[in-house]
Amino acid sequence: MCSVKRFIRPFSVFILILSVLFLPLNLFADGSDAARDVLARVIGDRNAALFDFNLIEDDANDWFEISADGKGIRITGNSPVALTSGAYRYLRKACSSMVSWSGDRISIPEPLPVWSEKVSTPYQHKYYFNVVTHGYSTAFWDWQRWEREFDWMALHGIDMPLMPGAHEAILKRVWEKLGLTDQEINSYFSGPAHFPWNRMGNLIGWDGPLPEAYFEKQLALAHRQHERMRELGMKPIVPAFAGFVPPAIQRLFPDAKIRELHWDTCEEPYNAFILLPGQKVFEEIGVLYLKEWEAEFGRGKYYLADNFNEMKVPVPANEEESLPVLAGFGESVYSAIREVNPDAVWVMQSWAFHGNYQFGRLFWNKKTLGALISKVPKEKLLFLDLANDYNRHWWKEPHMWEEDFFDGFLGYPWIYSNIPNMGGKTAWTGYIDFYASGSVDALHYPRKGNLAGYGMAMEGIENNEMLYELLADMIWQRENIDLDIWLKEYAQCRYGSCPPEMLEALQMLRRSVYSSFTDHPRYGYQVRKHHFSSRKTAYEGGDFTRAVEAFAGCAEKLGDSELYQAD
Repeated sequence: MCSVKRFIRPFSVFILILSVLFLPLNLFADGSDAARDVLARVIGDRNAALFDFNLIEDDANDWFEISADGKGIRITGNSPVALTSGAYRYLRKACSSMVSWSGDRISIPEPLPVWSEKVSTPYQHKYYFNVVTHGYSTAFWDWQRWEREFDWMALHGIDMPLMPGAHEAILKRVWEKLGLTDQEINSYFSGPAHFPWNRMGNLIGWDGPLPEAYFEKQLALAHRQHERMRELGMKPIVPAFAGFVPPAIQRLFPDAKIRELHWDTCEEPYNAFILLPGQKVFEEIGVLYLKEWEAEFGRGKYYLADNFNEMKVPVPANEEESLPVLAGFGESVYSAIREVNPDAVWVMQSWAFHGNYQFGRLFWNKKTLGALISKVPKEKLLFLDLANDYNRHWWKEPHMWEEDFFDGFLGYPWIYSNIPNMGGKTAWTGYIDFYASGSVDALHYPRKGNLAGYGMAMEGIENNEMLYELLADMIWQRENIDLDIWLKEYAQCRYGSCPPEMLEALQMLRRSVYSSFTDHPRYGYQVRKHHFSSRKTAYEGGDFTRAVEAFAGCAEKLGDSELYQAD
């Protein structure tokens, strides 16, 4: 075993010194300052000065109140995200402005529009990201891009981002402390674009190894991310230990029982390995990981760990014999979390339980899932129900929270969300009418159980921006959105005007491409023989072609709009 002193990093000491030196500058900062800073970055200091923020902290779900009398804009709310959401609501509703991935349109008229409104969310948590978004979209972002994304999140009501951050840097310390060699460690980590699948135990080593300098840079970026999330009062979901280990772990623990996993077309030497439950080493590594993480970044609250993402579960084939093993897996993960942080909550994706395939619903049911979580108290586990749109429009099955399947997830709290984007694709797809109503159906469902949150779990971002503006609006909705009204307002905010040709184009998009849902939509050039269907699946023809023509026909009226040009 290596000395703990070896792992006191110069960077960590540097961060501590800076924190002490600059503490007096931030001593009196509060959530109002954080909200004001978001606005200043997005709309400029002069425009941000028009807003007066009033933070009233309470334990209620987020709410905000807008009071604009033509002379000033007062936003009152109970969190920094509520304040920024209130400011963005005024910019959207009163000023027809928009903040988006592809650019902003900010138009604040004089005199200031009069507006008064109070809004609250029915949800405790507002979730954002998918594990794989950090492969398809964010893998190589620098701080400037991340800062922009945190501003986007705050304006759009998000307070619970999934942030794996410096998982590899922390895990590297764990492997070093246990005594693995540099070569054994290097062969475990994948390249950054494949981190999500490395983290979920789908593969090891693919596109690796990582340069040594990468880990320190990863830590530096993660510190800035967590500092900003603390300022904004966000509740990030960060990684825990799910049992995945380098195969060389058996050199250090000869009696350890590990099982090779098999995912998709992955083959040796890239197959991952998992510790079987009920072993002391499982919990010891889990405890060591969380202690390292919290020593670096402070106390966490929500920890993600998924054991069986799209993989055959390593349990006996007989269901009755498998149940105690499943319970052991759940107990091994949670006991490590509980030992380090008794207040922490284990977060689990429901994706593994989805779909009519061998490792989805053909294995998982109320009995098997109940066994997995049987050793975890109700208030210490949170399900991320990622893919409600998939259930309805791809698998054409009831939702997972309905009683025939997981019956409100068996009394544990859960978050409703969708995956409008699969595989980082850029084709336009998704049922916009469903996104304007599906979460409301869940809210009103009699046996919904402990529905605690709402979220967006797209695999890739910076695409289909109309969908995500709508999904963000649903954070604050208890009733369906009227899309006839919403589409017109969207065009006015995004382009500055909604001439009849544009409204016609948007309605035809709604009837065509945005009334379709295709798993991993592909254009013809993306189709590969023997792997995918030979037929392209991206939408074409009919109303979609006419929508494109109508959209292009707005060039004379909207051609000066940067966001029109971008679209």
